[in-house]
Amino acid sequence: VVPWEIGKSFEVTGNCNTHGGAHGIQKYAYDIAMPIGTTIFASRSGIVIGVEESFSDFNGSVNQLNYVFIQHEDKTIARYYHLATQGALVDIDDEVVKGQAIALSGGSGNPGYAHLHFDLVSDECAEIISMSGNYEIQLRCQTIAIVFSNTRKQDRGLEIGEFYEALPY
Repeated sequence: VVPWEIGKSFEVTGNCNTHGGAHGIQKYAYDIAMPIGTTIFASRSGIVIGVEESFSDFNGSVNQLNYVFIQHEDKTIARYYHLATQGALVDIDDEVVKGQAIALSGGSGNPGYAHLHFDLVSDECAEIISMSGNYEIQLRCQTIAIVFSNTRKQDRGLEIGEFYEALPY
């Protein structure tokens, strides 16, 4: 499901394919504009495998951004980036269910504007993620196409410049 509250709408302001995104590796990653402090919800159920929440908003460093990573039963990993300082609502090894509040959006790192960067990667990235707090290294993970079940129909994922409402599921 889309990672925001049912009934709320947010604009997709980018995906890494639009800015070249490491030779297409990040082409299925989404940037969703939202105010700092917006509650982020788990897109799928799983286990929290990564949390960083110590960095300040708009600190200017590409490698100082807050995140939550959740690994799902099929071993894919959802990554939620640019979270608020002390904005994680979960801890490593927590079990979360789809639709559970997991974090607060922010502008940590060097995002240019407040937004959530959301993507899904395969379990092949688990080792890279566990060994590196370096965002540039984490971006080497190939993203996976996502179709969301609780918003209007998408043939090829979410479109840049469009607003999407989270519908009940």
